[in-house]
Amino acid sequence: MTVKEFITQHPNADLYMMTPGGYVHLTPESSQALLEGNSTSGHPGYPEMAVEIDAEELLPQTVHSINFSDDSWHLLTDYSQEQCPEIAEIDCNEQGMTMY
Repeated sequence: MTVKEFITQHPNADLYMMTPGGYVHLTPESSQALLEGNSTSGHPGYPEMAVEIDAEELLPQTVHSINFSDDSWHLLTDYSQEQCPEIAEIDCNEQGMTMY
């Protein structure tokens, strides 16, 4: 399942994601904006270091783990196989998550 598919199936969800680009929090409003092509922010563990993450980067990511607690969904995502050739920072043969 991709991030786009998950958002489409859970349009009113509060999402906390650990992505290769960092932590991303999506409200229902920011999820809808992402589906419309807008970017969102993410950070590497320090909110003051937030950067913009494009919808084209986030939406096709594969969801590897899903947990529901405290009225929120928690997702662990990684780049899809199709995205790997386009992203020089990622070694597709590497095990685990790559943070940058």
